[in-house]
Amino acid sequence: MNPIVVYADGADGPLSAPSVVAAAAGVGGSPEVLFCWTVAEPDWLNDPAVTGRTGMAGYGLANAVARGQIEPLSMRISAMPNLLRQARPDVVILTGVRRGTQLVYGQTVSWMPIATEAAHRVVVEIDEDGYDLGAPEITGNIVATLTRPRSEQSRAAARPADEIDLRIGALVASLVPDNATLQFGPGGIGEGIARALRKPVSIFSGLVTDAMADLADRGLLNGVVTAAYAWGGAPVRNLAASGRLICQRRTSRRQADHIDRWARGFLRGCVALAGWYVCHCTAIHHIEGRVQHRPNDRGGLHAQMRRQRRRH
Repeated sequence: MNPIVVYADGADGPLSAPSVVAAAAGVGGSPEVLFCWTVAEPDWLNDPAVTGRTGMAGYGLANAVARGQIEPLSMRISAMPNLLRQARPDVVILTGVRRGTQLVYGQTVSWMPIATEAAHRVVVEIDEDGYDLGAPEITGNIVATLTRPRSEQSRAAARPADEIDLRIGALVASLVPDNATLQFGPGGIGEGIARALRKPVSIFSGLVTDAMADLADRGLLNGVVTAAYAWGGAPVRNLAASGRLICQRRTSRRQADHIDRWARGFLRGCVALAGWYVCHCTAIHHIEGRVQHRPNDRGGLHAQMRRQRRRH
């Protein structure tokens, strides 16, 4: 039976090859991989022998999805925790940094604490060049650590806002009410909005980037930023060092559905800022990756994993 290896996502997603991860975890067979929001394209993804699925297409997986090597699934990131609890993957690999003798999450927390609880084995890829944002300690059955490979893809850069993004950002920012709470997703439009803001806001978001962290230096940030993912450099590090960034797990699907219902009933007319969030909710397509999300008529990844295990 081929092992299932789950890869952490985010801007600092692990870069070790599935065969290396499986060997470090002490599992045999040819591993199948499960991805989600993968920003950087690992070098080993060019190997046609690597196959698997992803909860989200585009970004670093766009080429592999276009080749038919990685199958995209129609699902939200908030569906990952329940999926992993049911599937009980063989191995999960995630990126960590050192905090004294502890191993802690780097730029990505999100659904990782659930993944480490659900997986039989946990492998931590240690990023010696990473930075500690004050995220929680990594838990679970940690059976091995790996050193993060040196690669040109190891530090994926976010696309900066272009002229069109900045124009859209200015229009959206002009509609933001006083003391608003904003959520951002990746992409140039979110960056353009953050740079165009001229009044203080709070941020409770899936993602925080340098443009959002810069709001603190501009005196436009209320309170503490709460985010599941960080993607940035010095501004994000400075925000964390000042105690104004909390990295936490992403909400569950039930919580997300509750928030959706509350938002529709109470926040009519508010500004929708996260194009990425819209893509998740509609499960139609991912614009930046130009990859269409095909409806899954085979019962979702849970059923696919169960069938795969029965076949072996």
